[in-house]
Amino acid sequence: MRHAQGQVVDETTGEPIPDVEVVGHFISDRSVHTDSLGRFALSGITGHIRCRPIRVTVSAAGYTHQDLRLSGGTVIRLRKQTQ
Repeated sequence: MRHAQGQVVDETTGEPIPDVEVVGHFISDRSVHTDSLGRFALSGITGHIRCRPIRVTVSAAGYTHQDLRLSGGTVIRLRKQTQ
């Protein structure tokens, strides 16, 4: 099993963003929400051991969502949506 962790911050201010949904796409999808410091951890990741990095979707109200690949401890910078 594998593990991925990181932090989600505002692209402009660098401030952590709480309650961001982080969905890991594996054999079966798994989702978590960031804590008050923008931190998250996905654990118990199953699948082919060579499937690196891990594909995730990150979304939060008021921010553009991102589809990206994680490896190790990653800082994800989200951009605010423009109206």
